[in-house]
Order: sequence, then structure tokens, then C-alpha cells
Amino acid sequence: MASIHPINTRLKDSAPCVIRTTREDDAAPLYEHLVQVARDGVYIVSEPDEVAKPEEIRRKIARHNADPNDLNIVATLEGGSIIGDLLASGGERRRVNHKIRFGLSVALPYRDKGVGRAMIIALLDWARAHPTIEKIELGVFASNARARHLYTSLGFVEEGLRKKEIRIAPGTYEDDVAMALFVK
Repeated sequence: MASIHPINTRLKDSAPCVIRTTREDDAAPLYEHLVQVARDGVYIVSEPDEVAKPEEIRRKIARHNADPNDLNIVATLEGGSIIGDLLASGGERRRVNHKIRFGLSVALPYRDKGVGRAMIIALLDWARAHPTIEKIELGVFASNARARHLYTSLGFVEEGLRKKEIRIAPGTYEDDVAMALFVK
């Protein structure tokens, strides 16, 4: 089972936060978090009506937690409110199971407070201890300068640019920057 020990941290505003493995009973609050992030509509691919329903999220959590090459974590406040989530998935075939790709979301009021950094550091620590993972990949909106700066500050480098990868609306597109970090 892919998991981490809970990590207690403090946000930039001194609020306590816990980074921990996502549990199946997180499905409903995670659904609410993902819908709200999609409603905020900033640097997210999913639209609110595209977010999987809680039962499907519960099944995905169970599946990812059972896969030793996947890591599914959340950031919570005291009381258990989910303010961030990170899902890293590995390749199933031997020729690509040395790498994982992750996606991250942080609730709008908690951005720039250290939530994303704490979650990525937990991912990096987990990947460095993992027996086969060597490379971590991500995609980031080209216009998301704050996220790109965060990833670069943690050692990620740009590997390419996918032009018009995300269609925001008819005739409006966003480029996607491919970034990666070798942990071994």
C-alpha cells in the first residue's frame, strides 16, 4: 500500500496543517474540495460538473492506495477540512514504472501559504524512498508563474511545451509546460 506517515506542518499564516494519505472516508469532503477548486476555475482542467461523484472518488482512492506506485495524499486543517490534494500515478508497464506523474490542487484561500510545497516535499520524500521511482513528472499551465516558480524552486526543470493543450473556451487556449525532476 502506498502511503505516508502523517506530517504536521504550519502554513505561512501559522495555521496547523496535516499532510496524510487519503482515506476512503475522505471521498465526500474531497469531492466538495475538487468541485470548489473547479468553480474557482484558476489553473484547473476540470469543470465543476466533470468532477467524479463521491462513490467514484472512493473507488479511485481504494485503487490508488492499493497500488504501490501511486501516492494519494491530502492536506487538512484542524477539524479535518481538506484544503489540498495530490495524486501521483505510476506506470503499469516495466519500461515506464520508473516514473510517476502528479496533479495537485490547493483551495484558493490557502494558496501561497505553503500547502502545495509541503505536499510536494512529502511526495519527493516518498519517491526517493521508493524502490523503483526515479522520475517525477507534471504539467502546469504556462501562465501559472507562481506554480512554475514553486516547482523550479524544488528542482523541477522544464522538458517541453505543449501548445494549446488546454481549451479554456472556444477559441481560448492555454499552453502546458511539461516539467520533471529525477529523484535518483
